[in-house]
Amino acid sequence: MGNHWEVVAQWHGKDLLVNSRPEHFNPALQEAYVQLSEQGVFLLKMNKIKNN
Repeated sequence: MGNHWEVVAQWHGKDLLVNSRPEHFNPALQEAYVQLSEQGVFLLKMNKIKNN
């Protein structure tokens, strides 16, 4: 994958991990937009453990 930034963003109240190449990321920005495409995007479902 090479050099990249890993940024955790809030998306609909949940954490979203965003990988970005250095030329596409400016750490000085207060806000940014992420454009999601159907290709190469997946969400992992977290299972909650219930205590008996």
